[in-house]
Amino acid sequence: MDHDEAMQIEEDADCSHDSGCMLEESVGAPPFFAVQISREEFQRQAKEHTKEALQRLVGSLEFKQMQETCKTCNVCWSLEHISLECAECGGFAIQRPCPICSGRCGQLWTRDIDMSHAMRTAHWQGDCGLPKEQQQVYLYRAMMDDSETAISEALKELNTENCDR
Repeated sequence: MDHDEAMQIEEDADCSHDSGCMLEESVGAPPFFAVQISREEFQRQAKEHTKEALQRLVGSLEFKQMQETCKTCNVCWSLEHISLECAECGGFAIQRPCPICSGRCGQLWTRDIDMSHAMRTAHWQGDCGLPKEQQQVYLYRAMMDDSETAISEALKELNTENCDR
């Protein structure tokens, strides 16, 4: 850089508080500007920067995988991993066939991640695609199957206790 160019850079630098002040580290280096801002402007910029950083974090693959990891058995649902023995996994990853009709309606339900974590059992969000009357039939059958299974198991335990005496 010759002497005339250096003088031009010096003349272009206006050190008023409104426009900033040019700082040079060495001749030939790109110019840097510092602008004095108010406390309110600093707080606004800090808030905006924090908001943008948080959005980048929440949108990152690492954060998604951390959120979509079972807190009980540590498998990653977003990678389609599950544990069949874990109540929080519930036998499925992020999506599952409709639990009302066992998928006959073709609808997929989505895991309620926050509730699954909080309750340590699988929770799902979705709607069955079958008419309400058919849904009620499936729900009734499921309740009866559970009741019959519970009664059957209780009778087996009762027989086992009687045989042991």
